[in-house]
Amino acid sequence: MEFNRKIWDENATFVANFDRKRLEKVLNEIVKKTSYRINFNEERSFSIRTEKLPNGDDKYENIRIGHVQDRPCIIEGTEIISPRLAYIIGEILLGNPDSLNDLIDYKDNIELVPIDNRIDNINTIVNSLNNFDFDNKIAALKSLKDLCERKAANQYFDAKMLKEYYAQVSLIIKIRLASEKTDSINDKKLTKKNPLVN
Repeated sequence: MEFNRKIWDENATFVANFDRKRLEKVLNEIVKKTSYRINFNEERSFSIRTEKLPNGDDKYENIRIGHVQDRPCIIEGTEIISPRLAYIIGEILLGNPDSLNDLIDYKDNIELVPIDNRIDNINTIVNSLNNFDFDNKIAALKSLKDLCERKAANQYFDAKMLKEYYAQVSLIIKIRLASEKTDSINDKKLTKKNPLVN
């Protein structure tokens, strides 16, 4: 699969090759082992019953249908939240070349930062803000509250596990300049010519 990426202000064409079965296996593991669930009780579109996760599993479970103003709506159920990495891999398997750029950029995704580190970082920001800087202080406290509630409810991704899966995917998908021999996405020879990875 070919895709374009800007390297040092120049557009370059790359070729990506991968073992489809190995990539599908990793995708399935990511969805099953790193996703978390959120229970909801609210009005939602009836069409969510047909939505799928990147590996083809159902996105919603335990759906109960109610009626509001004589029309059906979803009032209760469980939504499965999968990491961004799973959706990127799903798009790669569907043949979307732009998703390869998303995969390369994923190394900087917030999902790879452990939730405890994120809480500590925001707590540091909260403590550093002047008490009279009301807007920023309140916004930071809201972010801190949200993260703490998500941790308490186990509604977050395991960053360590995602890093390991990202490393696996980086070895499965071989990326090279269109005019060169195949190199791994992590190959130092490749990164000397373009900053695909750190």
